[in-house]
Amino acid sequence: GFIGVEVAEQLAHLNKEIHIVEAMDDIMAGPFDQAYSKEIQKALEEIDVKVHTSEMAQEFITEENHVIAVQTSNQKIEADAVIVSVGFRPNTSIFKDKLEMLGNGAIITNEYGQTSIKDVFSAGDCASIKHRFSGDQYIPLATYANKMGRIIGTNIATDNQDDWIKFNGALGSSLIKVGNYEAGSTGLTEKNAKDLGLNIKTTTIFANNHSNYYPNQEKIMIKLVYDAKNFVLYGAQVFGKAEAALRLHALTTAIYAGLTTKEIGFIDYAYAPPFASTWEAINIAANTAK
Repeated sequence: GFIGVEVAEQLAHLNKEIHIVEAMDDIMAGPFDQAYSKEIQKALEEIDVKVHTSEMAQEFITEENHVIAVQTSNQKIEADAVIVSVGFRPNTSIFKDKLEMLGNGAIITNEYGQTSIKDVFSAGDCASIKHRFSGDQYIPLATYANKMGRIIGTNIATDNQDDWIKFNGALGSSLIKVGNYEAGSTGLTEKNAKDLGLNIKTTTIFANNHSNYYPNQEKIMIKLVYDAKNFVLYGAQVFGKAEAALRLHALTTAIYAGLTTKEIGFIDYAYAPPFASTWEAINIAANTAK
C-alpha cells in the first residue's frame, strides 16, 4: 500500500537495502490496475528496492528480542529492522451494537457526517465515506478526514438543518511519488467498474508532457475508464516522470462534472511549450476513447 511504498522509497535514498514483501500478485493493487502496479514496481526497482510479490511473511526470526530475519513463504530475508505496513482497522469496538458499521467496524455516516444516531457525528479513519459510484466505503485518507471535519463542525454549529453543507462524494483520488516517477488514480479502476457490473471500455495512451523542442520531454501514461454507451468518464490513472501527477486534478474534476470523453477531448486546456503540447495529453487520451 501507500505507506509501505513511500517508506521504502525514502529509505532507499539513505542507501539501505530494502525489501518489500507483498502477499498479493501486485503492489498497490487497490487504487491501480495491474499495468500501473507494474510500472510502480519498476520505479521501485530502479532505486534498488527489491519487490517480492505473491509472497507472504510468515515469521519474524528474533535474537535477544531483536528481529534479525523474516521468513516468507519463499525465503528467509535477513533484516536489521522490519516495518509492518499491512493496513489497519477502525478502533470502534466501544460503539459495537450502538452505531451502524461496515463489516470492518467503520462507522457508517451520511453526506452530512451523521451516524445512525441523530446527533452523533463521525469522521476520519474510524468512519466510512460516501463514494460517488459505490456507496459506503472505507477509504482512510487525510483528504476526507479534513473535509468531513469541516463539514461536521459547520453543521453542528448551524441551527437550521436546511443550511447544512454536505460532502459531494469520494472518488478515492490518490497520488504517490516513487523515485523519479509520479502516479495517481481517481474514480473507478477497470476492476472496480467491472465488479460494480458497469458496461465500460478503457483506453491507455502514452503522450508527451510538453513540446519536443523544450528540454526534458517525458512520456505520460494515461488510462481512462468510461461508459461503453454514453462515454461518461468513471475513472482515470496517470504515471510518468515529470508533470504527470497534477494532471489527475483535471480528470477528477471531469468525473465530478459527469463529462464524457467526447467533451474532454476538446476542453480548452492552456498551452505553452514548457507545460504542454498544443494537444494536451488529456485531450489525446480522451480522443482515443471510441
